[in-house]
Amino acid sequence: MSSQVIVFFAFVTLCVLASAYLLPRFVPSSAARRFALGLWLVGIAFAIWSVVVITKPVDTLGTFVTTGLIVMLGALVLIVNAATIHLSRSEQQLALVLTVAYMVLLVVIRFFNPSQPFFSDNGLFYFGQQPVVGFMTILMLGGTIVPAVLVVAREIKDKDVLSSNVFIGACMTELIGGVLLLSSRDDNLLTLVGWAMGIAFAFLVLASAGIFGRLSPRRL
Repeated sequence: MSSQVIVFFAFVTLCVLASAYLLPRFVPSSAARRFALGLWLVGIAFAIWSVVVITKPVDTLGTFVTTGLIVMLGALVLIVNAATIHLSRSEQQLALVLTVAYMVLLVVIRFFNPSQPFFSDNGLFYFGQQPVVGFMTILMLGGTIVPAVLVVAREIKDKDVLSSNVFIGACMTELIGGVLLLSSRDDNLLTLVGWAMGIAFAFLVLASAGIFGRLSPRRL
């Protein structure tokens, strides 16, 4: 099981970085470029967590997890920036201020409710967030990722409808999977979630590359 966890985190890292590279080339828009920048940071965060599952550091486990989460927060700022690209400048600034303020509050609450990351007996990795921190994190993920995905998907739709739909489906699957990773402590459930997320990340790469548009019957 431990080797599967390593493969999962490494595979997700590669898929996210590949999507970040391919998306702005398929859809050269400001929203797609900003979303891709966010994906680069998401990939870095998963790379950090990949080191965790490979090395299983005992004394510095919390430090590695926290470092990855800080990088992820930076990614979410960029993703919010992508979601608000079509709003007025003042509205964009307000959205960013509220996002950063919420993140600061989350960090403060996490300080008083520290996470306790751990590995299960089967080798699965758990972030070990306290309930209040996990709830706030889930709200933040949903509130930032969903609007950005819909904005980018609309721009992908101008290129290809199927790629747009796959992009939405893959991102929503990953979001739900991320929520389960944060909230569940059931090894069997997380094993299924891992497989679903792995497939979704593979489809994200294909959608970001515009593969589905190239395979569309009208283009054959």
